[in-house]
Amino acid sequence: MKKLSCILSFLLPLFLQAQQTKVDSLENILKTTELSAKERLPIYDWLSNHYVYSSPEKSIDYGKRGLNLAEKEKDKKMIAHFCVDLANALITHSPSDSVLILYNRAIELSKEIGDRKMEAEAVGNIGIFYFGKNKEEALKYFLQGLTLYESIGDEANSVRLCLNISAIYSGLHQNEQTLRYLERAKSNKEVMNNPAMQNMPTAVYSALGGYYLNIGDYKNALENSLISLDLSRKNKITNYEVINTQLLAGIYSDGFHDYDKAEQYAQECLKAAESSSNQGLLITAWNILAKTYTIAGKYEEGKHFALKSWNMDSISSKALNAASSLSTCYLYLNDKEKAAYYFSKQDSLRIKESENRFLESMSNMEVKYETEKKEMRIATLEEERKLYIGLGIAVAAILLLGVGLLLYRHRLSVQKQKMAEQQIRQLEQEKELIAARSALDAEKAEREIIARDLHDGVGAMLSVVKNNMTLMQSYSLIENKETEYFNKALDGLERTIVELRRVAHHIMPPILVESGLTVALDDLCRSVPKAEFHCVQESVYRFDPEKELVLYRCAYELMNNVLRHANASHIDVHFNTDNETAYLSVVDNGCGFDLQTTPQGMGIKNMHTRLTVFGGSIEIYSEPGKGTEANVELKMHLCVQ
Repeated sequence: MKKLSCILSFLLPLFLQAQQTKVDSLENILKTTELSAKERLPIYDWLSNHYVYSSPEKSIDYGKRGLNLAEKEKDKKMIAHFCVDLANALITHSPSDSVLILYNRAIELSKEIGDRKMEAEAVGNIGIFYFGKNKEEALKYFLQGLTLYESIGDEANSVRLCLNISAIYSGLHQNEQTLRYLERAKSNKEVMNNPAMQNMPTAVYSALGGYYLNIGDYKNALENSLISLDLSRKNKITNYEVINTQLLAGIYSDGFHDYDKAEQYAQECLKAAESSSNQGLLITAWNILAKTYTIAGKYEEGKHFALKSWNMDSISSKALNAASSLSTCYLYLNDKEKAAYYFSKQDSLRIKESENRFLESMSNMEVKYETEKKEMRIATLEEERKLYIGLGIAVAAILLLGVGLLLYRHRLSVQKQKMAEQQIRQLEQEKELIAARSALDAEKAEREIIARDLHDGVGAMLSVVKNNMTLMQSYSLIENKETEYFNKALDGLERTIVELRRVAHHIMPPILVESGLTVALDDLCRSVPKAEFHCVQESVYRFDPEKELVLYRCAYELMNNVLRHANASHIDVHFNTDNETAYLSVVDNGCGFDLQTTPQGMGIKNMHTRLTVFGGSIEIYSEPGKGTEANVELKMHLCVQ
């Protein structure tokens, strides 16, 4: 959710902006005035748009009311409007597949009634939905939306989509395409010279400044960033003021080695961020200050601001910048222990980022493979249809002209060549998927080896040490004070053995491998006094080993979270399967939490990632004082009964 908010704030300017007008007055009219359905519909539409960011729940409420009323009135135009309103609110509140259903319905209705502006808006917003998930899909819909907006002369939205397209190409390191769409946006004089649309030029010049900084053209980067900074201050656009001062600090530091200027803009960046009271902007400002001071050799100052950033956020991608500054500062301040600590944190964050990129690319690869397979099948059927038509034409042509045979043979040869090329591409895609799956199998095998070595190797050696110490205690004459130290050491060794077995069991539980998921979950619940296991299966089933391990780790992580945070007196673990899908539910009667304000921990994010790889999902429901319920679904294939 934080990632999506960041994208909407910085990379997708002017997404469904709502005007700040008389909200209270309109709501009061709805409550106190008798209005017809046609009079209520535009008010519901405006309010739903207005509350998209400030209160998604209200936006959804007004959108549902409007959609129900529009359907009663059979007003197709307003139905399309409310489908878009609801989808927009769901993107910011709780993205799901229903978003695509609503947008596609709006597109169909817009085509039916000839509303090309609404069609363009729905198509472009599907691109926003895919932006953080699948860049290729996002790019496809952005390009379609751009074509539609240009066809109706909507210049402002054309510029907005050019910025979005350039942002995708920038993320794909396609510099030529990035610059092409940025220059295309800049060349739109109607928007760039319109005083009522100054936020558009602000975004365009800022994006150009970032582009030129990335390719090392510091002169152009400075020129465009200064223009954008002036516009952002003139129009009081705090987000872009933070971005531009950050860019300028980097330009003067990396490009011109003018550390005084770099420090000046880094301080201005912090001042702008503090005025916004936005935590994300503050972290950005602290990181750029830390980097600027570190490069300038002011390691105490750099350490100070990097620690502020690290203490606020030590797990996201921004934490990598803070860890980098801290490791360098502590190294030059001769605190080698802390320098080593932050170097290790830096490595851990890089590994985590690489793993996330790998999982994302693998997921995108699978989607792309399935999509292209379907397209290939459609293309094959189309080619077959063309082939039959060609045969008929060839037979008729033979009766008339002998030349027809030559034309037919040439066409058939071209078709065979295309089909051969398609088969080659399909084989290459299958090869890539096999390689990705092999990487996951290697990870599982490595976990098994580590768990076995910990349990059978290190655990066994510690047990021998414990036994020898016990024998020493029984045969040696030790003074009272030394006896106390000896007993403490023995107790510590015992706890170490228990913890080692617990770690080994978590990495690869033996009972899961030997007896299956149902027995392993039952054993896990028996090990927790507060937990109770419920399973309606009459027989013990075995499923795919990888998916059994994924579900077991989900149950372990959810129960661990309850024991650590929920202060619950009882935990119910339910497991069921309908031979196609496994359902796991963990319910507690603890203190609960606010899903909107409480950030997701590393454990929850890891569960999301692993379930996504195997086509599964997790939903969490909780309210303060009402406990928590987590539901996991995963497609399972029965192996052994």
